[in-house]
Amino acid sequence: MLMSRLVKDDFDGLEKFVTTYALAPLAADKEFLGFLSSLHKKFYSYLVLIEELRLCVNDKAKKPVLSKDQFDYLQESVSDCGQCLFMAIHGCYKGTRLLLRSSIENFIKGISLDVAPQIVTEKSVYQVFDDADVVEVFQKTTLKSDIHNIYGTLCMDVHTADSKHMAGVSALKYFPHFAKEDAKKLSNVYVKLLSMFVTSLCLKYNSQFHAISYQNKEVVSAALIDNMKTAVYGE
Repeated sequence: MLMSRLVKDDFDGLEKFVTTYALAPLAADKEFLGFLSSLHKKFYSYLVLIEELRLCVNDKAKKPVLSKDQFDYLQESVSDCGQCLFMAIHGCYKGTRLLLRSSIENFIKGISLDVAPQIVTEKSVYQVFDDADVVEVFQKTTLKSDIHNIYGTLCMDVHTADSKHMAGVSALKYFPHFAKEDAKKLSNVYVKLLSMFVTSLCLKYNSQFHAISYQNKEVVSAALIDNMKTAVYGE
């Protein structure tokens, strides 16, 4: 009986927490809004690009052809990034980095599947990255190794390499939360990573990129890596 009463009392506290949960106080913080804006800008570019590529799925007139299976992996990568943004709003920083790790795995499979069909059955992530070596864009740039480096950093959170990678959250009342240093670290990784995703896809599906409407192309271009814009635009 004592345990059931303790559980009920704790649940009552949880119910109160849920019914009074609010993000409005965070929105009053200009630094928080700046952090949110930096993530949103890159996410929106990635989302728009993937939605534009949806129109090219299985279009044999386009080279290379984007298959439905490839698109599904790329779309899941976008989903991971979107969930990451949602968790970042609440201050779940360790969770965001786990989602970014998943987004990388889905992205690498999505961009590589047409030339390395075995990649989706690989159990080893190391082999997944090795299989991606055959992607022409990765052969001509450092994009794959740059993405891989970020992946390695994110793995330190997954495996809790040391105390720096521990969240230390023991109560839900900690949320919503905005920690400037943690937010800055996340923003740096998120912005770099999504720029790599967008640039890689625009290089591989270059004709599709050039077929995008002017307004959407401007949105997508905002996420391109600066020193690779010339290659993307073919100038």
